[in-house]
Amino acid sequence: MLDEIKNLQNFVDKGVRRVVVLQGVPGTGKSTLCAHASEILSDRTIVLSNTILMHLSRNDWSEVIKLLSPTMVIIDDIDRSNMRSLETSLYLFEDTYYDVPLTLLTTNDQQKLPDAFRRPGRIDQIIEMPEPTKSIRKKIIKQMAEREGVGKIPSDKIDMLDSIVEKYPVAYLVELLRRYRSLGWDYQVPDNDIVFAPIMEELGDSPTRTHEVLDRGRSSVFEEIGPEDQLDGA
Repeated sequence: MLDEIKNLQNFVDKGVRRVVVLQGVPGTGKSTLCAHASEILSDRTIVLSNTILMHLSRNDWSEVIKLLSPTMVIIDDIDRSNMRSLETSLYLFEDTYYDVPLTLLTTNDQQKLPDAFRRPGRIDQIIEMPEPTKSIRKKIIKQMAEREGVGKIPSDKIDMLDSIVEKYPVAYLVELLRRYRSLGWDYQVPDNDIVFAPIMEELGDSPTRTHEVLDRGRSSVFEEIGPEDQLDGA
């Protein structure tokens, strides 16, 4: 990830504009790379949705660029755009017309993009984002923890956070880290958390699972001492 940002830095420093597509399955760090690149390489970034992109006229786009003077533009999941509409928007990225220093687009499948779009002068480079190894995932976790200001991660949380990064977008990791920063490392996702409770249950890190383990332990003790030995109200 840092190597890719360094390469982009070289183009930016030399005044060579770049429109780059980052391709990879969910969880490969495409959006994370965009965020890091924005922090390091840009002093003003525009994040465009597919909907806005599809409805931008040449004049509107020119006015936006002129007014905001961005040094970077990010468009996430561009392959979700209507391809016919995207074909009519090719001029938005022509190097003779579009001079924003750095533009990063993310996609799960660059083959879905129009052929005319996937050529230098519009898209200058397509980078494959491989699925991260466990060591890379741990680096991502460490970087995100430092960025979110949570300090050192307890050893008993590492594997759980690694599973989050392996199976879900990095945004899920960021949200958990923000909760730990605000509520402490003893925080447990409550059962009524519609999004995270099922995830933590699957990973074996939920209050429900803890209670089940305790209940099983309690039942086994009662079985050993026998019902007649239990205290009233037990």
